[in-house]
Amino acid sequence: MLSGLGRSLLLRLGAYALFVWGFWLLFQAFERSSVAFGFAGAAAILAAMWAMVGFRRPPPVKSRAVKSREAEENRDSESYRGLDQ
Repeated sequence: MLSGLGRSLLLRLGAYALFVWGFWLLFQAFERSSVAFGFAGAAAILAAMWAMVGFRRPPPVKSRAVKSREAEENRDSESYRGLDQ
């Protein structure tokens, strides 16, 4: 659990750093009149926002139908191997 928390925190800090770097690149684009810095900054900001949302999203939850299908498959495989006795 602690390693998952540390990984999540590290990923979020990396996303924030990317976000700050993107705005710094945009500032440099206006300061130097450079289109390349502007595109790089915009791309970095979009990537950082995607990362922030992606790292906060909980893992997908399996539906009841999927769980019951998996349980049925497990029972079938146990009876096939002779483990249900």
